[in-house]
Amino acid sequence: MVWDDNLYIKQGLLFTEKHSLLDSFKYGYFREQMGMKGADFYYHPLLTASFMIENSLWGLKTFTLRLINLLIYIFSLFFIFLFLKRQYDKNYFPEIAMSLFES
Repeated sequence: MVWDDNLYIKQGLLFTEKHSLLDSFKYGYFREQMGMKGADFYYHPLLTASFMIENSLWGLKTFTLRLINLLIYIFSLFFIFLFLKRQYDKNYFPEIAMSLFES
């Protein structure tokens, strides 16, 4: 884990207390974590929901967090590549776009 993961994940109220999955879509992370009732900073509902699902399935472990993150990244690259392949007649454009996206 990196320097801010202790605050965001290990000590996060959305992960340490019992919350429903819909809570990740209701408000931002810092509103719940820091008690900021007037502002919704760090509103990333899909990321927070994926962390909540992982926490309920097998707990928040470094290996599984990185593995799920890598799988989401690979799947997104694959689907963007397929989308670009269907949109452009030139065969080289999707390959160039993916090589720029990966670097």
